[in-house]
Amino acid sequence: MAVFKIEEISLKSASIKKASETFQDRNEIFKSYIKDTNLKLSSIISSDIFRSYLKDTKNIKLANSLFLDIASTSDNIMQLRYIDNTGMEIIRIDREEFSSETYLIEKEKLQNKSSRYYFKDISDTDQNVFWYSKLDLNIEQGKIEIPIKPVLRIGTPVFHNSKQAGILIINIFMKNFLYELVNTPLYDIFLFDNDGDILVDSTHSHCWNKYIEEDKTIYSHFAEEAKHIIYNTEYFGQNLYSNKISLNNGENLHMVIKPKTDYIQKEISEHLNQLIWIMIGIVLISFPISYFFSKTPIRLKEQADEQKKDQDVLLSLFDLSDAVLFKWNNDENWSVDSVSLSVDKLLGHTQNDFGTGTITYIGCIHHDDKKQVIQEVTKAIENKVYFFKHKPYRVVTKDGDIKWILDSTVIVRNANNEIINFVGYLTDISALKNSELKLQKLSRTDQLTKVSNRMHIDDVLQSQYYRFYRDNELTSIILLDIDFFKSVNDDYGHIVGDSVIIEFAKILQSSIRKGDILGRWGGEEFLIILPHTNLDQAMQLANKLQKIIFQNNFSTVKHKTASFGVSTFERGMSVETLIDSADKALYLSKENGRNCVTSTQTL
Repeated sequence: MAVFKIEEISLKSASIKKASETFQDRNEIFKSYIKDTNLKLSSIISSDIFRSYLKDTKNIKLANSLFLDIASTSDNIMQLRYIDNTGMEIIRIDREEFSSETYLIEKEKLQNKSSRYYFKDISDTDQNVFWYSKLDLNIEQGKIEIPIKPVLRIGTPVFHNSKQAGILIINIFMKNFLYELVNTPLYDIFLFDNDGDILVDSTHSHCWNKYIEEDKTIYSHFAEEAKHIIYNTEYFGQNLYSNKISLNNGENLHMVIKPKTDYIQKEISEHLNQLIWIMIGIVLISFPISYFFSKTPIRLKEQADEQKKDQDVLLSLFDLSDAVLFKWNNDENWSVDSVSLSVDKLLGHTQNDFGTGTITYIGCIHHDDKKQVIQEVTKAIENKVYFFKHKPYRVVTKDGDIKWILDSTVIVRNANNEIINFVGYLTDISALKNSELKLQKLSRTDQLTKVSNRMHIDDVLQSQYYRFYRDNELTSIILLDIDFFKSVNDDYGHIVGDSVIIEFAKILQSSIRKGDILGRWGGEEFLIILPHTNLDQAMQLANKLQKIIFQNNFSTVKHKTASFGVSTFERGMSVETLIDSADKALYLSKENGRNCVTSTQTL
C-alpha cells in the first residue's frame, strides 16, 4: 500500500506539472485571439481609405464600407467604432449575436460617448499602444443583457498630423471563446479576477458570479490556498496550478487548473498498468537469461511454465483496462504476437484480427503519421534504449474514425542485445487533443470565409522566411483582390458582398495546390503562400486562377474579375519587403486595366 501511496503523490505532482503546460498552451491561444483583434485595428489605421477620410471627412462613405468589411472578417466582432476627439461616434458597426450579420448604424442614432470611461482611458493611451477593458457582461439600458454576452473592449488612439483625432474601439464577443478555453476532460479550470470573483469555470455553474449575486468566489472553492493563488503570479499547489493570463487590463486575470479526481484515479490505474507492463518486460527478458543459467532441463521447463503463467496473469489484467497492450515482432510489418482484449474498444479490431495477421498495427497508423512513428522506433533502436515514448500520433479505427494515441514502448532484448520484440502501451488521448486543435483552429481562421486569417498567414510567412534563409527553400506569394468590389456593396448590399467574398474564397481554395496556404488578407483581398515555388511557377498558378475567376458565374452578381500581384523571396528581402513588392505588382495590375497578373519582374 505504501508503494501505491507514493505513486499517488507522484502522479499528483506530475498532473500539476501537466497543468502548467496546459496553462501555457491556453495562454498562447488567448494572446493569439487578442492579437488578431489588434491587427484589425492596425489595419484600419494604416489603410489608405481611413487616412483619406481623416484628411477629408466628406469621404465617410468609403470609410463606412471599410469598417463594414473589417467587422465582417470575424464572427466575434460585436461592435466596431470610430469616435472623434469630442467623444462623438462617427462610424459604428454593430452585430446582434455571434456570427450574425453586421450592419451600419445610421448617423441619426450615433451617440456622444465623451463621458464613458473607455473614451477617457483610450484618449490617454500613447500612440500605437492598445488599451484593454475588463472582461464583463454587456449592459443594455442599465441592465445585464439576457442571455448574457461576455465582452472585451480593445481600443487605440487615432492620430492625424501628429494630433489626436479620436479613438478606435472594438467590442468582441468572448462567451464561445472563453468556454472553449476552459473546456477540457482532464481538468477543472477557473478564470477569475483580482477580487477572486469567478468569471468562467469549466462546469459553467459559477460563471460571472459578481453579476448574479452568487456567493461563490475563488475563496469558497480554494479556501486554504486562495491567498497564494491571488497574490502570486504563478503558484504550484498540492492539488492545483495557477498563473496570470497575459492581458494587461488591470484586472489581474488568473487561471486555476485543477486535475479532476477521476483523471487522477485513471492515471493511477494506468500507471499501475504500466508497472504491470514493465513486469511483463522483466519476465520476457528473464526468459532468455534463465536459458543460460539453468542446468537442469526439468528445472528449465518448470521456470518456463511459471513465467508463462505469470505472463498470462499480467496480460489478462489489461483486458479490464481502457489502455491497450501490444506485443509485436521485429519484422518488416510489425506482426502482432499478442494484444489485450481492450484493443476492440480502441480500434474496433479483435484480438483474432491481429492474431491471424488479417490486421497489422502499422496498418492502423494514420498515413500522415506513419513516417514519424517509424523514425522514432528506428532512432530508439540505434540509440540502444530499452524504453521510449512516441510523440502523440493518430490511428484509424475499423470504422474509419481517427483517434489520437499516446504510445510508450519497451524494446525487449536478449542477453546478446538482440531485439526479441516490442511491447507497447497505448492510451486514447483524443478528447484532449481534439479540444486543443479546436482552440488552435479558432484562433487562426477567418470566421467569414473559413480560410486562414491574417494572423496565421503572418506566422506562416515568418516560418517560410526562416526556411528560405536557412535551407534555401523557395517561397513565392500571390496577392489578389476582387475588382470593383465596392460596387457590389453599393448596388447589392453587404450581405451579397459577403456572399461574393465567401464564394471567391471557395474558388481559390479548390483551385490551389495541396501544399499552398490561402488566407484572407483584409476585406476583399487574399494572399496565397506557395512553398517550394519559384516566380515562373507562381505566375502560372496566378494566370490559372485569373481565368477560373473570369469564367465563374457568381450568384447574384454573375461576372467578377480579380487582379494579381506575384512576388518571390530573394536574398536581402524581409517578409515586409516581400509583401510590399507583391502589393506594388498588384497596384500595377489595377493601373493596367485590372483582370490581369503582374509579377515583380515588371517593376
